[in-house]
Amino acid sequence: MLLGLHYEDIKASIRKKYRTISAFETAHGLPLKSVNKLTRGHKSSRVLDAIRQHAAESGLMPKGEHSPSTKAAKSAHRLNRQAA
Repeated sequence: MLLGLHYEDIKASIRKKYRTISAFETAHGLPLKSVNKLTRGHKSSRVLDAIRQHAAESGLMPKGEHSPSTKAAKSAHRLNRQAA
């Protein structure tokens, strides 16, 4: 997860605006395949900043707001609670 969003959501948003990931990278002066490398665990503040800027401009992540956690509270299944 990046910026609280799934990688595919971010890439889909980039494709909607730029048509390709490589066009996004070229427009922001990033090395080719840098977005792919970021999603696979490589760290790059330049790429992350460009994605943050895109997310804010496209409305994925409004400035100053954080997405709520998508993890549900862990609890025992109802049948397991009854058995205890």
